[in-house]
Amino acid sequence: MDSKAICILGMHRSGTSLIARAVNLMGAYLGEEDDLKLPSPVNPEGFWERVDIKVLNEKILKHLKTSWQTPSPLPENWISLAERFKRNIQELVRGHFADKPLWAWKDPRTTIVFRLWKEALEELGVDVRVVFVVRNPLDVARSLSKRDGFSLDKGFGIWFNYNLCGLSSLKGVPTLFVSYDRFLTHWKEEIKRLDRLMELGVARNKRIHQGIKSAVHPELRHNHSTIDDLEDMGAPPQVIELYTTLADLCGEKGVNRNVASHPVVKRYMEEFTSYARFWREDMEEMLRLRDIGTRLKDIEHRLHNIEDGLDAMKTNMDGRLCALESGVEHIKTGFDTIEARPGTIIESSIRKPAETHRLQKGGARVSRKSGKK
Repeated sequence: MDSKAICILGMHRSGTSLIARAVNLMGAYLGEEDDLKLPSPVNPEGFWERVDIKVLNEKILKHLKTSWQTPSPLPENWISLAERFKRNIQELVRGHFADKPLWAWKDPRTTIVFRLWKEALEELGVDVRVVFVVRNPLDVARSLSKRDGFSLDKGFGIWFNYNLCGLSSLKGVPTLFVSYDRFLTHWKEEIKRLDRLMELGVARNKRIHQGIKSAVHPELRHNHSTIDDLEDMGAPPQVIELYTTLADLCGEKGVNRNVASHPVVKRYMEEFTSYARFWREDMEEMLRLRDIGTRLKDIEHRLHNIEDGLDAMKTNMDGRLCALESGVEHIKTGFDTIEARPGTIIESSIRKPAETHRLQKGGARVSRKSGKK
């Protein structure tokens, strides 16, 4: 495939949807309208992500006995465990992007499994580049708390895992780091940086400017914290240091190709992966129990639907039964009327021939009299 792909990476609730829309407006194909996830109250401007990619990433994570909300890194041999999914990635890409010289995709889950996507696309000959979206972990944690009911600590853990997994998989990949908060206030300067990555020469296009301006809604940002706020909330020092590193990367003018070798990234990834072995079995058991709970809820939901359907059928049958009973009563009333007037009916049946005979005789007399005259 002779094409260029822009992957938008970043943690959930970090502004990846806005950046995906900006990349789309600058000329990258995301998919047809029916391919994309519908807007929702938590993201009224749209997610700008393909449903099929989201579903595929969820299958990969489930196969690896994890999920998007698990604050634990993947096992060190996860690539070999997920090798068979390369073919699924390649089939999806061939089916939807083969004729697109520039395309993009965004699903935050890709941040965890990007290395698999990178290898699959490189085998197809696709030129892969990354826009890595960064947001203060306190704002992310608060947003997750409001949407999903997570504690701030769990939010910090998921944020830390996503960003470490994403950063460590970017070896040799041209990457541009974009601050969500800065994009909201200085989007004109940020699209110039995006243009350097995408190599399109459209940064000054007025039509594109108007489209991106319409997509930027600072009022939809409900949290805007600083590093001081992060420290005051008692965030783990590892989270603070990683966010500080990411904030510095967002200040770079050009494209970064060596972030996976950054000392902070390498040190924390090695330590995090090593320590994760202590609780991996517990995490897998927790996920297994959560999966059972999800299935039970699904069964309960189906039972409710069946009960609702049976109630509707009963109501319908009751109505039809009432109609039948009313019809039977009407017929019975008719029979009762017939039984109450048998003599009248018989007399009527005898009288009618007699009256007909008299009329005929009267008519004959009139005819004879007329003949005599």
